[in-house]
Amino acid sequence: MASSLTLVLLAGAALTAGNDVMLLDFSAEWCGPCRQMAPIVAGLEQEGYPVRQVDVDQEPGLAKRYGIQGIPAFVLVRD
Repeated sequence: MASSLTLVLLAGAALTAGNDVMLLDFSAEWCGPCRQMAPIVAGLEQEGYPVRQVDVDQEPGLAKRYGIQGIPAFVLVRD
C-alpha cells in the first residue's frame, strides 16, 4: 500500500511540477500510521520534492483550514 501512495504522490507532484508546489504532511507524534509514512515522506524530500510537516496538535488552525479530519493526511498545494 505504501508504494501505491508513493506513486500517487509522485504523479501528483509531477503533474503540477513547478516551483509553486508543496506537499503538506499533516500528522502528530502520537500517530502510529503517521510514523509508518515518515520514511516515504522523507524519501520524497530526498528526491527534491518540497514537503512541509504540519503537526496537527501544534497547528490546529492550519488543519482546520484544509478540512483535515484524520491523520495522516496529505495535501498538495499549488500556488
